Amino acid sequence: MRKALIVWGGWPGHEPEKGAASVAKMLAEDGFDVEVTGDFTAFARPNLSSLSLIVPVITSAQIDNEPVNNLVAAVRSGVGIGGYHGAATAFRDKINYHFMFGAQWVQHPGDANVDYRVHIEKPYDPIVEGIADFANAFAQARTAGVVTQLGAAYYVPIVIVPAALVAHVMILGLLLRRSA
Repeated sequence: MRKALIVWGGWPGHEPEKGAASVAKMLAEDGFDVEVTGDFTAFARPNLSSLSLIVPVITSAQIDNEPVNNLVAAVRSGVGIGGYHGAATAFRDKINYHFMFGAQWVQHPGDANVDYRVHIEKPYDPIVEGIADFANAFAQARTAGVVTQLGAAYYVPIVIVPAALVAHVMILGLLLRRSA
């Protein structure tokens, strides 16, 4: 059976525990044996390389070198890493983490106080099913149920760069297929 580890934590504004629960449900439905924890030391486990997938649901957090080095080694050995929006802000001083993850968050465009309209280009795609175009996205996304439907950490990519949502979900989907 495929095994996944989801580690959540960091800034509470992205509701990482709820996001982790959403991902856990999805993975369990896809046949994964899923462990969810808020303990970053899980990345330091010696058996990390035996997993199929690791999903950090972490925003703006700090961590010691040992767990990050072990996580990077596990991914280098072939363990899948799931891209979840806030994870690009985690462990800012751990360069090896950001090279492994392939991203580092810098800032919201316009410091997130920009009004604009979000157009759902492919409304038939299951990733955005049931989500209609909306204006003034930052204020309306929460009331539209986007946070509940997709997990809090996907709130910002829809608002700032809609394509990022698709990219993160596609990356996770590809890793799930790769680890099958």
